[in-house]
Amino acid sequence: MEKHEDIQYLQDQPTLLLLVKGICTFGIYQAYYIKRIVDKTNQIIAAEEQQIGYIQVYVFILLSYFTAFTSLSQLWTKLPEDLLLLNQYFSIIWAILAILLSFRIGYKLNKHFKLYQIDRTERFHGVWIILFTYLYINYKINKLNKRWDFVS
Repeated sequence: MEKHEDIQYLQDQPTLLLLVKGICTFGIYQAYYIKRIVDKTNQIIAAEEQQIGYIQVYVFILLSYFTAFTSLSQLWTKLPEDLLLLNQYFSIIWAILAILLSFRIGYKLNKHFKLYQIDRTERFHGVWIILFTYLYINYKINKLNKRWDFVS
């Protein structure tokens, strides 16, 4: 596949829709979105290159379910302090995993599309990944697809 076909393959949905779905599902949809992007990224990168592992992704999904369950449970019942503290720790781990997975996806896509050799505005930037994680990855994929579609 050439780079325009690859970026079209990665494109999934508008970023605002991704944000709304993530909020409505308490982060569960976000975890499955990251899994889907990891799957697609692993398919387009070269076979000899090390692929993004799935252990972090599955831990991320489990943490999403746990934090969503405890957050929803707080609406109907008073949870023990230990469970609330565990929920806070898991939420922090969830956020760290979101950043790490987004960095790995951004790095692999920068390397695959050779974006570090092109204009600085083309590549996935680390600061934006820290601030917006998977939302930035989705936004950038959509933006690159639109730009490369216009050029070709």
